[in-house]
Amino acid sequence: SGEVHSEANKEVNRIITLMKDSKEKLEDPETYFNLKPNERRDEMYEFGHDSYYLCFNWLNGFYEIKDKKLVATIYEKLGHYGINESERRFKQTEYRFDRNLNGENVWTSGKKSFSSAELVQEWISNFLETLSQREKNCS
Repeated sequence: SGEVHSEANKEVNRIITLMKDSKEKLEDPETYFNLKPNERRDEMYEFGHDSYYLCFNWLNGFYEIKDKKLVATIYEKLGHYGINESERRFKQTEYRFDRNLNGENVWTSGKKSFSSAELVQEWISNFLETLSQREKNCS
């Protein structure tokens, strides 16, 4: 139904807003920890630091809600834009929009379900852990 599509799109916009808010809170000008953002309105938002990125991408090119998916990815951009550009994925998960037994909007992957806020928090934690591991490996 149209209501489900509308609710799913609202949740994607909520994720994008939460990511933008988190970006501002995470950045620290004193340590030069800045996050470079990239977005496509209403469907994709990512931020990254030193070639490592966290991306949420709403693949909604299909008509039926069951065919739409939200893809969360932590990856490293290798090479330069347009010249030998590639990426190395550290983690990627696909989520489907659904409602839980209480009628609340959730994102599901396998047997787990998350609210939009829980999903963003989970992935930001994973992203920061990936950056931390990189720092340990580079020192």
